[in-house]
Amino acid sequence: MKLGNPYDVYSELEASITGSAHRFPAVQAKNKLEVFFAAQTGKLKAGATPKPLVIFVDELDCLMTPNQTVLHDLFDWPVRHRGLAIIGVSNTIDLPELLTTRAQSRLQHNRIPFRAYDREKIEKIVFSRVNECDGVFDSDAIRMNARKVASKSSDIRQALQICCRAAERRQRIITDLIDSGKSSEGKLSVAIEDINRAYAELTESPIVKVLQRASPIEALILISIGSLLRKTTYEVVTLDSVVSQMKFIHNHTHNNTRYIPPNFSECLDICERLRIFGLVDMKVLPGDRVYILQLRVPDGEIARYLAHHDPAKRFLPVEFTLPSQERGGRAT
Repeated sequence: MKLGNPYDVYSELEASITGSAHRFPAVQAKNKLEVFFAAQTGKLKAGATPKPLVIFVDELDCLMTPNQTVLHDLFDWPVRHRGLAIIGVSNTIDLPELLTTRAQSRLQHNRIPFRAYDREKIEKIVFSRVNECDGVFDSDAIRMNARKVASKSSDIRQALQICCRAAERRQRIITDLIDSGKSSEGKLSVAIEDINRAYAELTESPIVKVLQRASPIEALILISIGSLLRKTTYEVVTLDSVVSQMKFIHNHTHNNTRYIPPNFSECLDICERLRIFGLVDMKVLPGDRVYILQLRVPDGEIARYLAHHDPAKRFLPVEFTLPSQERGGRAT
């Protein structure tokens, strides 16, 4: 699921647990959950045996709020209501230590660390994903992909993205050969050469290098633009809305005191620099002095590379994080 902000977890949980088709506001949904859990506890006291309920929360660190109310409630419910368990997965290794004393007091946790994927595991996962595409990928190409990814990020998502780009490249080559009447001369399956080129495009392009070297505030601006674009059908956003979104993301990010969101004029200067770097387009509506911004890089690419950018990755909000495909993490 995608959450507009951490408090939406109440609405999603209430709908998932009760089966309601209606999404209640966060406060109302929280109250309904309290009533539901209390009713379950009441059945236990009366001698009944209701089914145990396990709530699995991925990206637990994205539910951090300034007062950590959401995490406190999640951890508090199993303490007060029998038959309820919370399993959380966080990419922040020291998340329990970052919690307030109040939230830590409700945390009864066992940590289960997950190691990063090695070459063999990456290879196995990628083979399983492309298994239905019989004959499309050479086995050696998949092994090369696994070796490259394991030596750098161990990110399954990157390995799969490399496969996609390599397949697209091979398809373009085949199409060009067919158009030129030389279809019998080209290799049909994705080869090591395609993997090498796709990997280079993903890791060595000028845009990628700019993203990897972006300052935390530049990253916050890009994340804010991408986050707004995901909430609307428009392809552009105003600078005013970006400034507001930056403040919202900053206020809902834990340990945010080191980085203060820029004001309008400062943000304008940074956006001009991002325009020069080729990351955004910026225009001014005549007469209104309204600045319009548009990303020149897919928002998914921004999320992918800034997810490994420390400390910028802390600004990635819930609705802008990467898909929860296979990855290492830590259960709490």
